[in-house]
Amino acid sequence: MQPDEATGGISILRSLHERLKANVGLQTILANIGWLTFDKVLRMTVGLFVVAWMARYLGPEGFGLLSYVIAYVGLFGALTKLGFDGIIVRDVVRKPHLTDEILGTAFFLKLVGGLVLIGVSIAGIRIMRPGEPLVLVMTAVVGAGYLFRAFETIEFWFRSQLKSKYAVLAQSGAFLIGAAYRILLILGGAGVVYFAATPLIEAALGALGLVVGYRWFGHRISRWRPGPERAHSLLGESWPAFLSVIFAMIYHQIDQVMLGQMIGDRAVGIYGAVVRVSTIWYFIPMAVTWSVQPAIVRAREKGKTLYYTRLQDLFTAMALVAYAISIPIALSSSLIIRVLFGSEYLEAGPILAVHILSSVFLFIGIVRGLWVTNESYFKFGLMANTLAAMTNIVLNAVMIPRFGIIGAAYATFISYFVTYIGASLLYTEARPIFRMQIRSLLLIDLYRMVRERILLHNADNDGRR
Repeated sequence: MQPDEATGGISILRSLHERLKANVGLQTILANIGWLTFDKVLRMTVGLFVVAWMARYLGPEGFGLLSYVIAYVGLFGALTKLGFDGIIVRDVVRKPHLTDEILGTAFFLKLVGGLVLIGVSIAGIRIMRPGEPLVLVMTAVVGAGYLFRAFETIEFWFRSQLKSKYAVLAQSGAFLIGAAYRILLILGGAGVVYFAATPLIEAALGALGLVVGYRWFGHRISRWRPGPERAHSLLGESWPAFLSVIFAMIYHQIDQVMLGQMIGDRAVGIYGAVVRVSTIWYFIPMAVTWSVQPAIVRAREKGKTLYYTRLQDLFTAMALVAYAISIPIALSSSLIIRVLFGSEYLEAGPILAVHILSSVFLFIGIVRGLWVTNESYFKFGLMANTLAAMTNIVLNAVMIPRFGIIGAAYATFISYFVTYIGASLLYTEARPIFRMQIRSLLLIDLYRMVRERILLHNADNDGRR
């Protein structure tokens, strides 16, 4: 590097640093992203190590049984999500004087959903796997953890205030205790049923931490007042998103359930190892979109040109990050599986190479979800996820018998493209988004984004002269 190039690079960094110091809003967003990223990186490092150790300890059969139960209960997870997460954050930002009513209503609805989930999952598993009391007990324990998902309502408040740091501290603390619990079970030679209690323990401790953090800011859950009219309005707006979440849960979890029913628990264990490595990266687009949601909402209020420019930049940034993650992992998938999970899971290497590449579509699709929430196009989200679920079920039914475990990865790849990219072309209002997504996949706007930063830097220098 030439001296003038080095000086220019330092100058650009100084300029960016000065602009960051002057932009308090950007500092807040970056800090929020930083805390969300910290939580997920902690889970990625500690969690992956512990899960890999647990998988080695339980073996593909035991690990597969645990993965099957978690995936099966997860099929009904929409009953506690209800599709209104983004709506709650949006409404708290827009109507802060109604915060207690908004949060109270969301809490009540999620709590009822958790009770229904437990009943439905237990009834279903008795039909799908009769005469297996161990599976029934594990299902009940995992399902009980979803009751505490009602306290995620507090996390929505933290997100709306760009104070995710406190939610992260609560949930990270619960996660570390859960990780320690798993390690103690491994060292103590415990059976697989005890590992099923980990999600319940983490959910309960995470809820406690969120309550403490909420009180720290002078707020009380006792002030929440569920409103019938608010519930009616919330469900009336979110029902397409709720149904959309149902189908999303299906196409995210159905592959493991179908593998368990069609091949056996060992196949789920092999595939579960792949999923653990592939999905730990999904926090990145979610952390970014959660953090920029308030800013995107405000950009929309300032004008469509600024709004769609910000969205295009976000699409492109997520595509670039997805490529940077998925391509190296795909190329080294067998080595990663061998190091983490051992020789019993070696056949998972090629499966991981296929599965991780599907994350490119998911990264871009999560950004589209932000647009869906802002524009209230929840019926479009429902259509996309319905199509994806149907596609995934059909493809799994065809490809698993023909290709074995890797057939489930092929089905995931195709269904992710269908739901996150292809569906945009089928909905008139979403066709501009489809073009933006294709531009992001091709990184067409990357040059423009870099050029704008350079021009902005040069303008700053000219102003100083």
